[in-house]
Amino acid sequence: MEIAPMVKPPNSRIALPQERLLQLDRLKDHYEASSVSQAIRAMITHLAELGVIEHEIPGIEIRKIGKHVSVMFDEGERVAFTSEGAQALVGHIRERLATKGRQGPLINIDHGYTLRGAGGAVAIEIGGVEKKLAPDVIDEFADLIEAQIKHSDD
Repeated sequence: MEIAPMVKPPNSRIALPQERLLQLDRLKDHYEASSVSQAIRAMITHLAELGVIEHEIPGIEIRKIGKHVSVMFDEGERVAFTSEGAQALVGHIRERLATKGRQGPLINIDHGYTLRGAGGAVAIEIGGVEKKLAPDVIDEFADLIEAQIKHSDD
């Protein structure tokens, strides 16, 4: 039996057999995604909506606590946001993603977060821990916060 060669996609840290790469490409077409990463996000979102898996981003905890939305990166400090503060964070993230070119850091002292970068990747610091997230991952982070805002307003 011949084993298919492992193929490492550009800018990836995993190697996959050619058959899996073709399946990922079909998945990308199915979800009309512009990248494999976005296709995987769409698949995860779909599975979470079906209740098959929890919708989460590893290393990031987003929860509703009373009328607040809390965010914690890894083992950092948990930061609680009012609905307005959480919505401000989401708005700042979306602005950063829409921006082309360099931007200076955004430091929000009132709500305890810092954003750096724009467009290609955004670094966000919350609770003393900084994470540099790919555009589709930080957009998903914003979506998950928005979902908790809706729950906190109930």
